Amino acid sequence: GNISFSIDNEDAISGTATSHAFTGLAEGEHTIHASLVANDQTVVASATSTFTVNLAGPTFTAIRDIQYTTNESGDSPLKDQTVWVKGVVTSNFLNTPYSPVKGYSIQDANDAWSGVWVFDSINNPNIGDSVKLQALVTEYYGLTELKNVANYEVFDIGVATPINVTVNEAKSEAYEGCYVRVECVRSTGHTMPYGNWTCVNAAGDTVTFSHNFANDAYTIQDDKYYSVAGVVEY
Repeated sequence: GNISFSIDNEDAISGTATSHAFTGLAEGEHTIHASLVANDQTVVASATSTFTVNLAGPTFTAIRDIQYTTNESGDSPLKDQTVWVKGVVTSNFLNTPYSPVKGYSIQDANDAWSGVWVFDSINNPNIGDSVKLQALVTEYYGLTELKNVANYEVFDIGVATPINVTVNEAKSEAYEGCYVRVECVRSTGHTMPYGNWTCVNAAGDTVTFSHNFANDAYTIQDDKYYSVAGVVEY
């Protein structure tokens, strides 16, 4: 017997090979038909599969479209949808001893709503890498994140640049997942658990920083002024 392959109702190709490569296909939908044919030309089994050729590549979703919402819950409007995204890596917690968190954050603009957390324990980018990937949008205790990462690729190398924000902006939903810098805030001491510490600006607005999620060890002195950069989590 033999195996017969055909595509889009064209003439079949028969032989003993268990696979066949169809090349030069035009963009659009195609259908492959395969049959197992006995020596007496009786079809023993057959299968059909339809697929789409996309020569232009995937359509990328802006991170703003994932993050921007007016919903009080803060949930993404694309929750439970699979998207393609690309951006610059602004943090990577895969190798930090301070937290069991596995993943990194990416950002595709120097503006609000432009960053997102990627839950990924397999890929290990460097901060400043430009990456593209496919992932599922999900919510984890109020944090919008991407998970089930596939088709990961580093396509450029650069530098991650923080967005200068006020203390109150750093605490807003708009900057969740964004790499930000808060200028000239005074440390009020290690008053919170898990290595967190708080700072206050001249207006009395406070912001909490997490030592646990630091990529490098450092020591905070009480009543000193700092310029602090990091990724907004909650």
